[in-house]
Amino acid sequence: MSEDEEPKLSVPEEFYISVVQTCLHSLGRRGQTRHNPLEMAAHVQKIFRVPNSIHGKILKDQYSKAPETYLLRVTIIEARDVLQMDPNGLSDPYCILTLCRKPVGKSPNKWHHSQSVPEGNSPLVGSSIDLSTTPPRPDTLSLPISVTTSKSTPSSPFNSPRVSPISSPKGARLGENSPFHARRNTAHHRSFGRSRRRKSDSPAGCYQITQNELGLDAGRMRSNTEGDASKLVGNMEEESLNRTTVKTETLHPVWNETFDLEVCDANIDLLELRLTMWDWDEETSLWEAFKSLDSGHKVAGIRNIIRHVKGGINKSTDDYMGQVVIPLVDIPNATLVEKWYQIHRHHTPHHAGKVHLKLNFVRKQKPNEEVKEESKLSHYHKLAVAFYEYEGEKHLRETGTPWDGQISALSQLVLNDYAVQQGIHKLSQQLIHLSALLSFHHQKSVPYTPRPSLIARQFCFDEPDTEQAPSPGGQNKFAADTSPKKADYQPVRKGIVAGSSSVKELDPVLYDKGIREATYNVHAETIAITSLCLYEGQAKSVAEMYENNPDFLVFEMGLAEMSVCCYADLCLKRVLDVPPLFPASGLDGLEVLQTKCRLQNVHTLLSMKVWKNTETAPHRLVRDILTSTIKQSTKAWLNQRLTRMPKIEANLKPHELTEILDKLGEIMNELCGVCKPNKDYKNFFVRYHMDYYHIVAQQVDQQITSCLLDALSKLNQYQVTYQKFPENIAQSSTSSLKLYMMVKKLAFVLKQGVPDRDALQFYQFHLWFQEPLIFWLSTFKHETFERVRRALDMDKDVVLVHQVVKFSNSAVDVQACFAKVTEEWQKIGFEGPHPRCVAITKVTELICEGARLYANRVHWILEENGFYREDKETKFDIKDKLCITLNNIEHVRVYLDNLPKLLQWQKNVQDLAKEHNDVLAGKRTLETLQRLTRTASENVLMQSSTLEKKIANRMCNEVSKFMEHVVNPMEDEDHLDELMGYIDQQLETLYKQLLPQIYPRIVEDVWKEILGSIASFMQIGKPPVYYHNLRASLESLEVYFQRSGINLPSCQVKTKEYVNLDDQLKVNSKTTHELMLEYYKRVAADVAMSEEYLGHVGIKMIYGNEKKTKDSKDDSGKESRTVILKVCNCVDLPGMDRSGLSDPYVIVELLPETSLASHTVCQTRIKEQTLNPKFDEIFRFEDIPVSLIESGAVIGLTVMDHDFLVPDDYIGEVFYPLKLAQEIGNLQTVNNAAVVMLPIRRPYATYSAEFEVIRHRSQWDHDAKQFLAKRTRAIEKQKKRTDRPAAKTQTSVFASAGNALLSLCC
Repeated sequence: MSEDEEPKLSVPEEFYISVVQTCLHSLGRRGQTRHNPLEMAAHVQKIFRVPNSIHGKILKDQYSKAPETYLLRVTIIEARDVLQMDPNGLSDPYCILTLCRKPVGKSPNKWHHSQSVPEGNSPLVGSSIDLSTTPPRPDTLSLPISVTTSKSTPSSPFNSPRVSPISSPKGARLGENSPFHARRNTAHHRSFGRSRRRKSDSPAGCYQITQNELGLDAGRMRSNTEGDASKLVGNMEEESLNRTTVKTETLHPVWNETFDLEVCDANIDLLELRLTMWDWDEETSLWEAFKSLDSGHKVAGIRNIIRHVKGGINKSTDDYMGQVVIPLVDIPNATLVEKWYQIHRHHTPHHAGKVHLKLNFVRKQKPNEEVKEESKLSHYHKLAVAFYEYEGEKHLRETGTPWDGQISALSQLVLNDYAVQQGIHKLSQQLIHLSALLSFHHQKSVPYTPRPSLIARQFCFDEPDTEQAPSPGGQNKFAADTSPKKADYQPVRKGIVAGSSSVKELDPVLYDKGIREATYNVHAETIAITSLCLYEGQAKSVAEMYENNPDFLVFEMGLAEMSVCCYADLCLKRVLDVPPLFPASGLDGLEVLQTKCRLQNVHTLLSMKVWKNTETAPHRLVRDILTSTIKQSTKAWLNQRLTRMPKIEANLKPHELTEILDKLGEIMNELCGVCKPNKDYKNFFVRYHMDYYHIVAQQVDQQITSCLLDALSKLNQYQVTYQKFPENIAQSSTSSLKLYMMVKKLAFVLKQGVPDRDALQFYQFHLWFQEPLIFWLSTFKHETFERVRRALDMDKDVVLVHQVVKFSNSAVDVQACFAKVTEEWQKIGFEGPHPRCVAITKVTELICEGARLYANRVHWILEENGFYREDKETKFDIKDKLCITLNNIEHVRVYLDNLPKLLQWQKNVQDLAKEHNDVLAGKRTLETLQRLTRTASENVLMQSSTLEKKIANRMCNEVSKFMEHVVNPMEDEDHLDELMGYIDQQLETLYKQLLPQIYPRIVEDVWKEILGSIASFMQIGKPPVYYHNLRASLESLEVYFQRSGINLPSCQVKTKEYVNLDDQLKVNSKTTHELMLEYYKRVAADVAMSEEYLGHVGIKMIYGNEKKTKDSKDDSGKESRTVILKVCNCVDLPGMDRSGLSDPYVIVELLPETSLASHTVCQTRIKEQTLNPKFDEIFRFEDIPVSLIESGAVIGLTVMDHDFLVPDDYIGEVFYPLKLAQEIGNLQTVNNAAVVMLPIRRPYATYSAEFEVIRHRSQWDHDAKQFLAKRTRAIEKQKKRTDRPAAKTQTSVFASAGNALLSLCC
């Protein structure tokens, strides 16, 4: 600069003045370790290289311009364990903030958060009323020294302290327009004399406000002059207290509200901050009392309040909970104090909870001064860039070693003072510091010259970090006007010379430690800002912060994104000098990549919690560079392999096509090895939100797919041309099948890294092989049929493979051929539900046709050899070739039953139905597959059944000879053992010769033949002992067929034929008396209405004596009973005479007739010419065995019509079980029993097993003959009625019975 030129500032004057002001005039009290203000200003001058003349002038002007006022920013975060003031055990707390002078001549109160309190006056500061619990004396009451202005904002990461942009709306002062005031300022709540309160009871020790605690003495108020009163009232009109919102029903309130309290007195040693906590009531509170004063009657209103204080205002005001007193001298300057403070109450040594506060001094904005938030942040950014550049250059110049990013304590003090006084948040500071550090690194970095040997010898870096990247979210925008442009960050050769042996080659400017410490500072502040208070819930995420305030950290994040982008771009320029990233070789390549490109620092920067998501500019830049490098490495590797393949021309010869397919298969096989997921590579690139194998798979898919499709196109043309030449088709199918297996293997390997089916075109490879699949199946069918024919030609003599093996070589070969076909199909694993189901159907049909072919050819061979010719002269031999052949057929047929499982029918048809969204399509496909195997199995079984029937028929002929003698034995003959011996001998031979699945079928046929023989040889009408013996023989045969060795299942033993035969033997084994009991029991239990209505009979039946009912015993000692029956009446009887009436009577008897030694028959009197006779006659039956009653004995009531010249006519009958007789208590008779109305019915001819057996026995059994004659007469001799009544419905029948009961009761 020449002497004539006037010195100029290199930075804006306004900016420099603000920095100098920050150094000279600190807010609050300076600490003992802080530097001198002039020293700080001199340090700023040195950094900005300001001429002494300009600096001295500015210093002189600003030294005397100390700020007259500044703000104390108080953030009330939360409180914990406050007092329980409400009857429900909770409270509704709120806080009031005031600035006051300390009391004069008093020692600090125990609730003061200070070691010492200077003496001084005690006027109220910042408020008209001091709400502390140490009330000033009336003689010390004075006016405030100045008027305070305050604002309250909810504290959040967006506005407290300064973060871009500032969001500080007016606070929640409860003025006249406040919702809180409107709710409480009603006529109902304006009466202070009311004693009604929401809290009926206050907890013990609840402190109530008195007039002394308000600092207003009544006598003093009355003696004050009118001028003093007007001063007090005027101060109240201009000022409102700083009050938080009310948090209802809680002991742990969370506010997060910020208040700015103006500090007017330069001597802050005499000031203290008072926080008073109150419990809100619904009625008019102390606060509302002052806020509701009318502006024209302030003095009268104050006197009214004081008067009500004397009368008991404590019954209708808010409850005092405690206070916190903090001297301002304890709040250091340029420091954000965050601390828990104990809450104290008056006259109690115990704490009333604690409150969490943040305190710091901030500069007050001048009147008419509009400073944009971005301007403050931009100034701070310029200041930080200058400081970091100065400190870094100084370190490099003095030491010649990389800088660790740490600045001097003096520089840090200036930066911190400036940020705190401007209200810049700590997170914003750390972001700007990081941007300044990266900016310095970018400007001072030297051009890169790779020297791997030098790197390996001299340098080592920090260990890899294991931090996780932030969760994804939205995207930030750059600040267009103030953010640095990318062009500003071009590398400039400064400071250190490249290649120096004393400097790290990769970064001669900055240690990794400096970047990481700056990054971790951002981490810590982000975590702190997202964490909520203790009782508010879980911490907020960064995404919620950006969502709640879209303008949050716009400027700071713009700087961070640009600086990180420049740093990452500079580091990743070396990526081309590292070994190829494909194929994944191991940890050595990753270590070289991480070392040369300093990816650990890049990852640390990208993992900061402050990022909105992983789609910001730095994240995208790093991903794009690494993705491009991986793709280039993969493409180069593939091109090297594909160039070795023969060219695919239009017309290919067989050996040329085979060579092309084999070369492609080799490439696929090599790709399977190099594309297998490497955990180290995968985890390494996941840190940068990249999928390494997805990138590789996309490149492989792009290059391999086109080459593979060309080859398959030529294959399809070739097979269509040579489709009539099986040898050519077989050769090409073999090569194409090998290629398919390699493609499938590669697809499986790629899916491990890229599971999404739609991500790659290569995953649709099964569609490319649909045409070759047809030729594969055709080749399978041709080879299968040829193998079946060869197997039978080699096994013409049907010789056992070995004595232990029960079938010959042909069956083994054929089943092995089927297994090979299914195994090949399982290896193919063709994808796509539709083509897979088509192929499965073809494979099933192929195997079914092979099994059918084998059975038919075996049957043809047997016919040719004369196995079906009957020779009565020779004995049937079951050890010959017949059993072996039968086993062969069954061995082949069994494979058909395994096809649903081997070919996965159910799964494939479900996939088909899901693909077409049609359940019917899957059902039809499954039915087709089942029909194929069922038809084939039936055809094979048809051939096998011919042999099985041959064996069963030969055995059954011999069994029938023994069975005739077993069923109808002669005296003293027992042929059952002979029968079992023969069956045992034959079945033992079959068990050894036949397969396990054939043997039970022959045994079942033999058992059915035995049952049929017993039924055919059994005689009818024999004594019970005959059937007892025959049933015993049947049970013996049943046990024999279920014994070990035969093991015929119970379900096959107890067939329908067995059940019918056993039931027939059981009935015939019973005595005639038991048969009659069963018959009467069944008839009495039949409650169905008869086709013709014949009326009802009413009876009463009890057991016991007329006076006292009890059991007795007969002479034989058996338990017996006496049954008493009363025949009451009959209703709606049919007319049997010509007059349409009847002469009815009732015959009463105990049935069956064989029940007692003497059969007693009783009869009522005859009631002439009536259809509703009334009898009321009692009959007594003594000494009836209880066992007979329980076994089903009945009382029979036969209703007859009396005639004089001809036999009496039969009207109907009723059977009633004896066990239904009622038990009558002491001193009761049969008349006390309930009436039972029984419908009269006529028997009709029907089948009954008991009746049929009795009928057959009637030829030789007298009792059976009498029973049959009696029941026959009742069935055959039934006279038609003469009254011809109208058909009655079931309702009318019940109505008639009800009328009869009513008549009896009357």
